[in-house]
Amino acid sequence: MVLLETSGAGHGDARAYVQQTLAAPLQVALAALCRERPAEPVVWLAEFLLANKPAPRVLLQPQQQLLRVLETEGTRAEPHVTALMLRFAASFAGATLIDLEHKFKTMGSIKFKFDRFALSYQRQHPDLSHAEAERAILRLHTSAPGRPPDQIIVDSLRYTIQVPTEQYTEAVRVVRDELGGACGFERIDEKNFWFGEQLYRGINDVYAMPIHDEGAEASELFFEVQLHTPESIELKHRIHPMMKEVQSPQTVDQARIESLQAEMLALVAACPIPEGALGLPKEVIRPPWWQAQQRRS
Repeated sequence: MVLLETSGAGHGDARAYVQQTLAAPLQVALAALCRERPAEPVVWLAEFLLANKPAPRVLLQPQQQLLRVLETEGTRAEPHVTALMLRFAASFAGATLIDLEHKFKTMGSIKFKFDRFALSYQRQHPDLSHAEAERAILRLHTSAPGRPPDQIIVDSLRYTIQVPTEQYTEAVRVVRDELGGACGFERIDEKNFWFGEQLYRGINDVYAMPIHDEGAEASELFFEVQLHTPESIELKHRIHPMMKEVQSPQTVDQARIESLQAEMLALVAACPIPEGALGLPKEVIRPPWWQAQQRRS
């Protein structure tokens, strides 16, 4: 059905506009008109279009768009990835997939991280408005997938595998080889926190999972895999409340902050390092405050 003939400059644009905005509702209205055959067809057609006009399109803000994309694609991918992680854990005696109930990062945490990334991006690109920075962060997750050190949310879907200390290094190699090989995921970041004086021990890897579903708003989904020993998990749980206190805006007592940092470093130093873990790539740069502390000492 030809709804409108156009001519002159902008012919293609006009045709596209008509097809995108008028074709579907007009076809429905004209079909109804033919069935009804009213005495005043023009008036009837106008009233029909007004009564049946489509709901206005709601334009979501970049943060809302990203939340929707991460939730949709994460929910879609989760059963497959969870099955893989359970298989990996089952292949090592005594290993287990822990904290599975927390495999999805909360929307509140994602919002917080998105805001922080947008502010950081704007500081790096001062010629951009905050809205433009937010759109840039959205693009890094959708139309132009980013890679570290880009500001991307890599742990909207995350897994933690706890492996007995004596099997740890071999388990890391197997998981990395399988996810990056047979599974076809790209390992875009690998962090080995067993090196040096950190506030954490373990391996944190980030993978990009291709999305081939028609209609998907992203071409990849990022997810994180943490590999721990029983000792590094215990360490993580002990340090977490201290870290929250150090990072809290309400903690302004510098002596208290330095005391907590020293206590955390002591706990980390006491955590046994699995044999061969220091041969796994790659070393994580020590935190800036630690480097400053070393210079002062």
